[in-house]
Amino acid sequence: MKNTLFIIDDHEMLGRALKSWLDENTKWKVLATATDTKEARSFFKSSSLESLPEIVICDVQLKNEQSFDFIKEMSTNFPQIKTIVYSMFEMTGYAMLAKECGASGYISKSVSEEEFLKCLDSVQSGNQYIQKEIAPKVQKALDATRFLTKRERSVFEEIINGLDNDEISEKLNISRHSAEIYVSRIYEKLGISYREDLISRFK
Repeated sequence: MKNTLFIIDDHEMLGRALKSWLDENTKWKVLATATDTKEARSFFKSSSLESLPEIVICDVQLKNEQSFDFIKEMSTNFPQIKTIVYSMFEMTGYAMLAKECGASGYISKSVSEEEFLKCLDSVQSGNQYIQKEIAPKVQKALDATRFLTKRERSVFEEIINGLDNDEISEKLNISRHSAEIYVSRIYEKLGISYREDLISRFK
């Protein structure tokens, strides 16, 4: 349905406030909200194709889960629906990961109303939109990592998200030794000697 949205945010008050503002002040109509991906999956499972929203606005961190797997599912199962990640974090790594998972936009909750609506309109028109403050960093990181393997890019994203080797090992389900090897390869390919240098360049 044109000009319709679905909001997923575990802060219920923020979700309701955003819905109210959009409904009352913009062309957009919020069909429903959810506080986690379980609620969201239930909504999409029970909805007819004619009643699906045009865009999903989804937070990154939802209670005890992140939404990236859900975004992948949406891009696979409902390719006609665009997803915008709306996060507390202005983080290059999160924006890169959201893009790789199929999201069409990434903005933080600090953006102005004007930029928020600009993002919606841009995504509705079929474009990709990254918050203007982090867009240059995301492009720089994408350019720098185009020669990395898929696994190396995943490790790179987690490094600039602030994870150490043990945390990367756990999150990506690889051994600590493997994580260390991937990190070393990334340093070599990017001409970087240590972690702090990589983070300062791309975060």
